[in-house]
Amino acid sequence: MMVVTAQEILDKIERGEPVEYDHVIVKGDLDLPKGSSEVSPGVIKRSLSKSANFISSPIKVNDSIIEGNIYFNNTMFNRTIDFSGSSFKGNAYFGGSSFRSYAYFNESSFNGTAYFWKSSFTLYAKFSNSSFNGYANFWNSSFRRDVGFGSSTFTRTANFDSSYFSGKANFWGSFFGGYANFKNSFFKGDAVFDSSHFLGDVLFIGTDFARHADFWGTTFDGTANFKGSDFIGDVGFNSSSFNGVANFEGSTFNNSHFYLSKFNNLSLFNKALFNRTADFNSARFRDDAIFEDADFRDTLCLTWAKYDRLYVRWGKIIDHLEYDDTAYFALLENFKKLGYLEDYDACYYEYRHLHREQNWSVGYHKTMLPDEWGKKVFDFVLQYSCGYGKIPTWPLYWSAFFIIFFGVIWFVSGMDGHQGKDGRCVLEWFGQQNDSAKFRHRDWWGGACAVVDAMLFSATVFLSGTRLFVDPPKKLELEGRPGTFFGAVFILERVLGALFSILFFLAISGTVVR
Repeated sequence: MMVVTAQEILDKIERGEPVEYDHVIVKGDLDLPKGSSEVSPGVIKRSLSKSANFISSPIKVNDSIIEGNIYFNNTMFNRTIDFSGSSFKGNAYFGGSSFRSYAYFNESSFNGTAYFWKSSFTLYAKFSNSSFNGYANFWNSSFRRDVGFGSSTFTRTANFDSSYFSGKANFWGSFFGGYANFKNSFFKGDAVFDSSHFLGDVLFIGTDFARHADFWGTTFDGTANFKGSDFIGDVGFNSSSFNGVANFEGSTFNNSHFYLSKFNNLSLFNKALFNRTADFNSARFRDDAIFEDADFRDTLCLTWAKYDRLYVRWGKIIDHLEYDDTAYFALLENFKKLGYLEDYDACYYEYRHLHREQNWSVGYHKTMLPDEWGKKVFDFVLQYSCGYGKIPTWPLYWSAFFIIFFGVIWFVSGMDGHQGKDGRCVLEWFGQQNDSAKFRHRDWWGGACAVVDAMLFSATVFLSGTRLFVDPPKKLELEGRPGTFFGAVFILERVLGALFSILFFLAISGTVVR
């Protein structure tokens, strides 16, 4: 390879001549004197000082070896700069510089420190397939168009803290061997990190993703910290692996996809906000998954998801969980394991209710249509009578209703003067045994007592259904009306009393006494 001195290149730059070399070795440091060219104040970027260097020459040094350091800090490059395929043996200083045309560093190798802090890239910047073997510093840099870091290698720290990506930011298939920092950055275009590998910790704290954020098939071996990030567009972590702690605490999501993702360590989603679909189908949580105080505004998908302990309250997902038998049963087992008993009861009730709305006549275990209707009617009765054994107050309410209902029947039968064989009506048979009893209803006090007697009689008949607390009264045989009617009413009330007593004790045993 031909040897070129750094001074030869600097002289061409000073004269404004094009710099074009291929397969050369550059000896010495490329160091521009400060303020070597005058810059118009109208084109000075925010990162440039008044003593900035202005380079009007196009620079192209391809597939070459630059043995010294490059000192291009605080420099404005007005034409294309192209170091494709070159190797920087020393440090490369481009801090505070402005690239107003295309910048090509693809397939380059930075063996020292790469300083691009507070730099501005106006047009397309290409770093794809490059190797950063030292510290890569892009802190507070601005990329106004698309930027490509695809298939690049960051052996040590990669610092993109507070950077601004206006176009598409492509980090597809990149390797981060050290600490990666994207904290407080803003991705206005698509952010592509598919198939990337973060060997160390990675920070996306407070980062904003305005469009699609793609992390499909990405591996996080260290802590993946997305705390407080805002995913305004769709985000995909499908088939990704989180081997360290996954922290999404307080993050905001729209459509989020974690299909087939693996969380092999603690995962934190507490206080996260899911505005649209949260897809965790087939996800694997091998450690605790914390969703305490997470807010779901749309569908939550947990079909085929596996977890040991999922810390989420049923009240947060009651109207949002996508129906799936396996998802509900896994969640029920999870609530029981965590001791969230009230959540278990409410979840079971909701599952049974939604399950009845499904078509039972399809699938491997087909159910005949008449049989399905019968089962669904029985299921309907169980729901509204005792809440599938999870709401013990409902049998009490129904019991009170039927006692009053039958009490009205017994009261009316007595008011109509229907008498038994011994000459007494229902009110006299159950109430006071004197001649004035049959005339109680003729004044307001007597009428009130008659109502009370009828209700007490109805309660006695109702509670005698189980014969646990009250013996059944002797059935009164009334004259003047078919005895079969009042006999049927008498038996029906006892049957209902037995039924709702059983439902009440079943609900108590399934909720209060476990």
